[in-house]
Amino acid sequence: MKIKGAIFDVDGTLLDSMYTWRFRGELYLKRLGITAREGLQYDVRRLGFLEAPKMIKEEYNLKESYEEILDGMMQVVRDYYIEEATVKKGTIEFLDELKRNDVRMCIATATDYDMVVPGLKRCGIFDYFDDVFTCGGLKTNKTKPYIFEKAMESLGTSKEDTVIFEDALYAVKTAKKADFFVTGIFDEQEHEQEEFRKLCDIFVYDLRDSLKFLL
Repeated sequence: MKIKGAIFDVDGTLLDSMYTWRFRGELYLKRLGITAREGLQYDVRRLGFLEAPKMIKEEYNLKESYEEILDGMMQVVRDYYIEEATVKKGTIEFLDELKRNDVRMCIATATDYDMVVPGLKRCGIFDYFDDVFTCGGLKTNKTKPYIFEKAMESLGTSKEDTVIFEDALYAVKTAKKADFFVTGIFDEQEHEQEEFRKLCDIFVYDLRDSLKFLL
C-alpha cells in the first residue's frame, strides 16, 4: 500500500502518555500527600470525568471542592504535556520517513487542543502535522468516524491511500466500521490486545515496523 495521508492519534500512539491519564486520580492524591488505594484507577475510569472527583472527595474526606478536585486531576495531566511528555520509541524516525516520502500528516485526538499541542511541541514533532483535530473542537468523540473523516478531508486524500494510526480498541472499531485502513500500535494501557490486533490491518510495537507495508 502506497499511502499519501496519515491520521494519528496522540496518547499511546505518538506520545507515551496513557499512564498519566489512567492514574490521574492517584497522581493527584500524591500531590496532596495521600497514598491512593490499590485499584483506584479502575473506578476513576469507570466513573469518568464528572463522577470520579465526587468519589475521590467522599472516599478520602477531602476539604477541596468537587471543582477543585476535577481541576487538580486535569492539572496533573496538563503538567505532563508541558513538562514531561515523551515520544514512543521510533516515532521521530517514522515521521521523518513519511515526510521524506511526501506523506501528508495530521492529528485526530480525544485530548483537548491546549493539552496536546504543548506536548507535541515539547517533543519536537508538532511541525510534522498539517492540522490538529480534537473531539472537543469538533463536538464529537471516537465512537463516531466524524473526526477521521474531517482529518482526511483536510489532507485531501482518500480512504484508499490514507492510514489511521491508533492504540485504542474502541477507536479502531469505529475506523474499521467506516472502512478506513488502520495501523494499530501496542500500548500496555489497552488491555483488550487480542481483539485489538485482530481488527487492525497492521499491528506493530514500533511505528517503524509498519514502513515496509506502507511505502
